[in-house]
Amino acid sequence: MSRIWLILVLISSISGVLFVTGCKNTPSTAPSATYTPNGMTTPTPGSSSEVMSPSTPTSISNTSEPPVKNEQKVSSLASKNLEITLASTKEGFRIDHDETFGFYVMQTLPTPRGDAVLHVVRRMDQSTANDAWFRKDLVLIKPETKEVQIYTLMNGYTTDSYSTDSITQVLGFIDQEHIIYAAIHGDQDTPTTYNIEKMNVYSGEMEVLFNNQPDNVSPDFYMPGWLNDKKEKLVINSFKEGTTWVFELLNHNVIKLEEKFKNTWPQFALFPSPDGNLFWYHGKLYNLQGQLIYAPNSLGRIELGLYWSPDSRYTVRHFANDDKPENLLSGGENGILTPQSLTINDRTGKIVQQVETNDPKVHLELVGWISEQQAAVIQYYEIDRSRPEDDQKTKVNYKLMNLLTGVQKTLSPTKLEDLTSSTKSRVRTYSCCTAPEIPFFVDTNNSTFWRSEDRAIYLGQFTSGEHVWNVVDHRHAMTKIYVFSPLTKKIRTLEDKKTISDIRLFLKSWVFDTGNLTYQKLEMK
Repeated sequence: MSRIWLILVLISSISGVLFVTGCKNTPSTAPSATYTPNGMTTPTPGSSSEVMSPSTPTSISNTSEPPVKNEQKVSSLASKNLEITLASTKEGFRIDHDETFGFYVMQTLPTPRGDAVLHVVRRMDQSTANDAWFRKDLVLIKPETKEVQIYTLMNGYTTDSYSTDSITQVLGFIDQEHIIYAAIHGDQDTPTTYNIEKMNVYSGEMEVLFNNQPDNVSPDFYMPGWLNDKKEKLVINSFKEGTTWVFELLNHNVIKLEEKFKNTWPQFALFPSPDGNLFWYHGKLYNLQGQLIYAPNSLGRIELGLYWSPDSRYTVRHFANDDKPENLLSGGENGILTPQSLTINDRTGKIVQQVETNDPKVHLELVGWISEQQAAVIQYYEIDRSRPEDDQKTKVNYKLMNLLTGVQKTLSPTKLEDLTSSTKSRVRTYSCCTAPEIPFFVDTNNSTFWRSEDRAIYLGQFTSGEHVWNVVDHRHAMTKIYVFSPLTKKIRTLEDKKTISDIRLFLKSWVFDTGNLTYQKLEMK
């Protein structure tokens, strides 16, 4: 029988989500636009024109000048078009830019076609701590050809930059070419408003889908929005008040949910499924109509982390029996309460498996999913608070649990080169910025595993199937990039980089250093 091994990634908390129910509102007419020779569009409120078709964009810099309503009050940022230069380096190229008004890459994401990377760049002209002219541009880069296209996503004035930052995000692709995003509009003479818009990232053509929606909720702000898997619904939620909108993208209707789904600082309270069709809220499961699907009993325990499986079929919910000091990692005010039991719930909310530790000294948590086999890996450990804060887990062991039967098998550590097979897959899990995915490989037939002992961050796979990760050495300000080949059974050091910034792998072969704004093509052997 052939070995089946899978890569596992440590799972941590999922950030932010949004939801809705109730009355319908149809969007008002879309704003008009000013067209410029390089493909930029500058929307201005109040007309019935909906589709904006700019001409071909420039390759490197944006030279159009949006109209100025009041030159005495409008910041020069409104007409300061983004200009960048791609400077060649030994390994690839670097993005050079003008520092006027700042230059901050807010988001970076690949295109579905796999031929380009998008950077959302924010610039601000801030007059006070909260008041600012606010502009975001979209930079599309094709690393193989160094082709660049730049479009203005939004440009407006806000009296609450924190709230504006929380809503004006690219929310994802709705097809192979179009992104959907929330855009700011307004100036010092008019109130700040937001639109839901879409743009063709290759042509710059823009369309307003929902005008003056969602509401400007300042001084409240927003949770990150999300799309469902069919790209037909967009969900946005206001943080404190809990107002939730569901934007139906196909028929242009808006549903505002009757129930308020409020969040409490500093945590988000909504946890959407990866397919975007369900969400948990304070231990209860809801659909996008705001209807309660299931309200399982927590049995008086303290509920901790809740995580979805990548295929949206299951949820794990962790619980602590009490908050005594011996159940805390690190201890003190910053102590982290650790779980002593967990449940596995299906997408109807029903509990299908329940696991508890019999020894009060033993703790557990689900650290990754193997969706193809409906299995998961559970970590068991004890706590020694006399050790350094980041190394207090002791007597750590792992078990593989069958989600259908509940049967657990102990996993034994082995060398990575012994975990090879013609059959392989990588398990996708969700993590937050403080607990990134790590290399964790499991041979399910032989009940063995390999887990990186370094502070490694899993980056992805080459087209060849090789796995790539990096290890940051903060002491020496260096990052090593490693590659593991299941065919050759070898790990090789691919690169030593003088950086400690976040590194991401795009288009199967290009790494982007977020700190230095550099692209480098990795050598595949």
